[in-house]
Amino acid sequence: MPNLFERLAERVAKWRADSYASEDYPAIAEILEWAGETEEGELRFLRRPQVRALAAPKGKTTVAVKITDMLGEEVLVTRDV
Repeated sequence: MPNLFERLAERVAKWRADSYASEDYPAIAEILEWAGETEEGELRFLRRPQVRALAAPKGKTTVAVKITDMLGEEVLVTRDV
């Protein structure tokens, strides 16, 4: 019988292979794809463990996104997912 971390790793790998499909939150796929690897396989802004942690669904949680424009104005949006 597989351990919990092995089951999670399998589910996350399948989710990643399915391009982070989410009916309830379709923007997640776009965010993870953009923050992740480029077409050349290099990471844009995050290290590989950070991308893996972001892509690991762990049940109900709160997600926060902070957006800063070029003038330094910030917007923080939180959502329970």
